[in-house]
Amino acid sequence: MSPFAKLLRQFRLESGQTQAALAGRLGLERGYLASVEAACKAPPDKGLLVQLCAALGLSSIDAERLHRARERSVRKYLLRINASEEAYELTYELFAIVHDLPDSDLRMLRGLLKKFAPTTAPAVGTNPIEAQEVQSHLRNSKETPM
Repeated sequence: MSPFAKLLRQFRLESGQTQAALAGRLGLERGYLASVEAACKAPPDKGLLVQLCAALGLSSIDAERLHRARERSVRKYLLRINASEEAYELTYELFAIVHDLPDSDLRMLRGLLKKFAPTTAPAVGTNPIEAQEVQSHLRNSKETPM
């Protein structure tokens, strides 16, 4: 299950809403929401995600967590145009085996990546642009009922 699907389901259950009720509040079909929660469909675009956060009544921190989970749940990646041949080879080889590796091996690989190429992504709660967008929408959604 993708990080987004897992967190969306958790937040929906914590809000006490059924899939049908949440989908109805957003003008969506329950089946679409069920497919997103099962990771059969990709996470929604940022616009719908902001509406989803508001409908779930998420705090700005939890809304940003859901935004970050969306970023980590992308299934297609593009290499930079100037990527080296080695980058292409590694990506090809990793993609061919990643689905079959046990979680322990995946954790080991992630540890190596962090050791040699630390991530530059800011921690949850530190992305000022997304945090402002989410906080602004949360304020506006409280002023105008859905």
